Amino acid sequence: MRVLLAVVSGFAVGIFCGSLFIVAWPTTLFLLLLAAITSGAAYLSGRQIYTLIALTLVSASLGSARLALYEVPPPAPFVEDIRERVRYDGVVVIDPDIREFNKRIVIKVRKGNERTKVIAVVPKSAPEVMRGDRVSVYGSLLPPMPFETEGGRVFRYDKYLQRDGVRFLLNF
Repeated sequence: MRVLLAVVSGFAVGIFCGSLFIVAWPTTLFLLLLAAITSGAAYLSGRQIYTLIALTLVSASLGSARLALYEVPPPAPFVEDIRERVRYDGVVVIDPDIREFNKRIVIKVRKGNERTKVIAVVPKSAPEVMRGDRVSVYGSLLPPMPFETEGGRVFRYDKYLQRDGVRFLLNF
């Protein structure tokens, strides 16, 4: 049971860290090196805790490598519209996020046979909408971009939105 817990939790931690931060291949290789060192300690000392730590590190490296390999491209029909003025009809899937100067509305849109979610950034004075409402939005389609935080770290805004299926921003 402990072995299964070590493997599953290590894999989950690898995926979690890879989704929040940019985890490059050197980081994955470093985790594997730490696992090898811990395995050597387990062999020399015979303590089971070192074996569990080594399994956790190997699983974490596999989780981060899996995330690095699995890049889902955005739907092709929408890629053609990037940086263009477009109009989409869709359904509001989440209640609007009302900010100081605008509203952000997550809308499921369709183009051809492809579907995706976009965040429509609209003026605060726009009509009220709720989850389930059918709307028509018009604006410039843009991909979300990573940005640097005040602490100097890079926040992968694109990956953060992608976990909820949001692939684009639509600015009014």
